Amino acid sequence: MATYGLKTFKNDGTTVVLQNSTKSGVFGEKYEYAKTGTAGTKPAVPFPKYTGRTIRPMQLIPGAHSWSVSYPSGIPTITFIENQPIAAGIPQFYYDSTVLYIFVK
Repeated sequence: MATYGLKTFKNDGTTVVLQNSTKSGVFGEKYEYAKTGTAGTKPAVPFPKYTGRTIRPMQLIPGAHSWSVSYPSGIPTITFIENQPIAAGIPQFYYDSTVLYIFVK
């Protein structure tokens, strides 16, 4: 019988398959976004291999950028907003690209 879910490998040599009901998450992948230099919302990036699962992105490089996650048709999709305006007096950080770390549950 097939088992579906995210298969992970433990340090003791065993494996575990995380189902949606599992209350833990694992690192899924990293996604690099190249800066365009133009402020605003960029095209959404779908992650169909995580369909039916919950993802949480984390950006470690500071910047006036933001990420949002949506699930159209159950497919996790990340939208990147580059150089989002922030409150006056708060310095903005600029860099050539950013890396988004995606965790999956």
